[in-house]
Amino acid sequence: MSHRPGTRRQGILAVTDMENEDLLMRMAADGSRDAMDRLYAVVAPPLYNYLLRLAGDPERANDALQTTFLNAWQGRASFRGHGARPWLFVIARNAAFRSRPTGTVLEPVDRVTSAGIPTDEHEAAELADRLDAALARLPAETREAIVLSRVSGLRIDEIADLLGLTNAALRVRLSRGLKKIKEELEL
Repeated sequence: MSHRPGTRRQGILAVTDMENEDLLMRMAADGSRDAMDRLYAVVAPPLYNYLLRLAGDPERANDALQTTFLNAWQGRASFRGHGARPWLFVIARNAAFRSRPTGTVLEPVDRVTSAGIPTDEHEAAELADRLDAALARLPAETREAIVLSRVSGLRIDEIADLLGLTNAALRVRLSRGLKKIKEELEL
């Protein structure tokens, strides 16, 4: 099976996707609202999934997503020309943490798209609920690392930079967190 340039392969962004996002952000930095709208269409879904896991509430996640793109538009002159997706995830992370009420406990989200697709909707919903509950019980920094690694499209080194970790420390955090989830879900 051949892949066209710019297509997604097994959840991993092709190089041309990242280049396209960078180009759109450079155009937005030059004032193109159309480019920002197109960038939003591409990057908003993984950003929202990430923010939903951080905020634990669809409304707060949506507010943080809107704040992210507003801040990105207002701060577009500070974009360095490459790394649009990591740059947007940093802005999103900051927006999520600024908007989170102090002492907030993450509650499981109603549904999560799982990597494995169960045979019926009830089974899928049950697995999604169990996964959300398992994620919610992880320490916040472990949960965030796992969610970033699964929904952001960022490379390990970009996630490590975002979280202020070494690549090795991130890999350990991911391994331990995924092991706990696997044990809890009895997989």
